[in-house]
Amino acid sequence: MDNKTTSKISIPVNWQYLSLALFVVVIALLALWRPWVSQTTQRKVSVTGQATIKSTPDEYTLYPYFEYANADRTKANTELVTQSTAISTKLKELGVKDEQIKSNTSGYDKYTYSAPVDNSSNTLTLSYTIALTDKDIAQKVQDYMLSLKAKGQISPQASFSQKKQKELQAQAREQAINDAKQNADVTAKQLNTKVGKVITVQDGLAGGPTPFAVSVANDAKLDSGTMSSLPIQVGQDEYTYSVSVEYELK
Repeated sequence: MDNKTTSKISIPVNWQYLSLALFVVVIALLALWRPWVSQTTQRKVSVTGQATIKSTPDEYTLYPYFEYANADRTKANTELVTQSTAISTKLKELGVKDEQIKSNTSGYDKYTYSAPVDNSSNTLTLSYTIALTDKDIAQKVQDYMLSLKAKGQISPQASFSQKKQKELQAQAREQAINDAKQNADVTAKQLNTKVGKVITVQDGLAGGPTPFAVSVANDAKLDSGTMSSLPIQVGQDEYTYSVSVEYELK
């Protein structure tokens, strides 16, 4: 009986190179498939919300001024200083605080070209900016300036103070965001979907009216000099705010 010898062929394997090759293949597949990236595109909607709040202005600003003309500049200056001292004293008596009063003095030479040159006069100007937060005090200051026959803006300009603007902004912003949410719900309903989380919120325009001179009862003329009191009528103004909000659609 013949004995047959079976020989085996052994192929050496370098496991280090094999592991490296498998690692490269896995990295390539991950780069192609990118399983961490959502395969569905995020649906979203952008809407605008707006709110308008009516409120009564709480700041009243007057801009009166006085002119003192005299060929003798020293006399013009004396007249200015005398009246300036009297005005400051009276304003404080009416309840106006120092920090609410700003005064400025300027001067120029005024010439009448149709007359000889020596007919020139020195003109000094005393101007005031009086910012008040009390309507009753503003009323008294207006009447006082009227009695002095001041020039310029005697009837106060009404506006919202910075504190009032911040309060109105907070209220209007909240209402504007709620308005944006309602608009988003309407759009989502039209698309047969629902509104999800907020993606971004962008604030838009905000502000109240440009300061204006308040009306005077009975259309009385401020320079008439015949009335001792002209009632101030402020009314209400609008403060608007808008936002742009981007929502996710489910």
